[in-house]
Amino acid sequence: MNGFSSPYFQKQLKIAFEIIENFKFNEPFHIHLKKKFQQNKNWGSKDRKNYRNICYIILRNYPLFKDLDADNKIRQFNQLSEGTLKFNAFDELSTYVDENINQFDLNQSFNQIAPVFFVPYFQAKTPENPNFSQLLGYVGQIEDTNSLIFDGSSNLEAYVSNKLGYIQDYSSSAAIRKISTFCDGALVWDACSASGGKSLSILQYSKPQKHFCSDIRPEIIKNLIKRFELSPYNQPETFVLDAQNSTHNSIQFTGQKNIIIADLPCSGSGNWRRNPENRWTFNEELLSKYQDLQRSIFTSLFKQLPVGGYIYYMTCSIFKAENQKNIEYLKNGNEGLKIEFQEYFGGIIKGYDSLYSDYIFGCLIQKTQ
Repeated sequence: MNGFSSPYFQKQLKIAFEIIENFKFNEPFHIHLKKKFQQNKNWGSKDRKNYRNICYIILRNYPLFKDLDADNKIRQFNQLSEGTLKFNAFDELSTYVDENINQFDLNQSFNQIAPVFFVPYFQAKTPENPNFSQLLGYVGQIEDTNSLIFDGSSNLEAYVSNKLGYIQDYSSSAAIRKISTFCDGALVWDACSASGGKSLSILQYSKPQKHFCSDIRPEIIKNLIKRFELSPYNQPETFVLDAQNSTHNSIQFTGQKNIIIADLPCSGSGNWRRNPENRWTFNEELLSKYQDLQRSIFTSLFKQLPVGGYIYYMTCSIFKAENQKNIEYLKNGNEGLKIEFQEYFGGIIKGYDSLYSDYIFGCLIQKTQ
């Protein structure tokens, strides 16, 4: 945002603060922003992009602005743009954050516009494909997952629509890549599948014998099906299921290899930079509710898993209560629970100075009795 002192930018800045002023923190901000764009059809694409960027800078630094009047908000933002102010979003949450997370990197990543990570399908490598490294916004490649890094403002939807690849944060790709050998030749059940990014990565990095996806939200399953239609992979068998309170009736575990992927509902603190409004609505009571829900879903799934099978406990959280403390609780409450590994994926990207991905926690557990 060069030229932030220009009258035109200052006018846009005022409008951006008005957009934030009308936001009640009762829905995702991107939905609120979309409604504003629909109400102001005279705003061009460049205007919308600028409003979006300004609003997210404000939200990342929200405590600096929330108690100021309109003129002082603008003055404060201009000082922030000049680099004279800095707000560390996670400093007040340090007692919640896992000690394995670098606090400096965490704060730095929160204030960074997230890059776009694009994973080309291995099967899609044909002569007519574009040279992705020549596209506008290309930054580089992460070899272990074949993820391509693009500037956060890059729009790659045309390449998704042409079935050349899918968009997924590097940390999610790395977390699934880690268990690819466990998925090869196995019955894989993605039990909290959301829109299917993890399941696409399962097929990108392994060849399961059978593949199932379920979620409690019917619309999300519809989105997953549409997403798979834009891929070279066969559709998994899908069904709607409340993993906390129901047992499956579509899966017959067979053979020696079975694995359940359990990407559990959580605070989302590992990707708050994408929706920073969630940082300012966080409270300990909410964290406790997520912790209880995670324990309940895991226990239900673990009961359904055959002996010898695996369950991959995942969250996009960096809070101890949702990760290590939950694993300790579950281990004490379930006989025959063997931990294969537990680690965080994401953070600063090796080889790319000051560039970060989101944070994902993964713990692979085997049921031994």
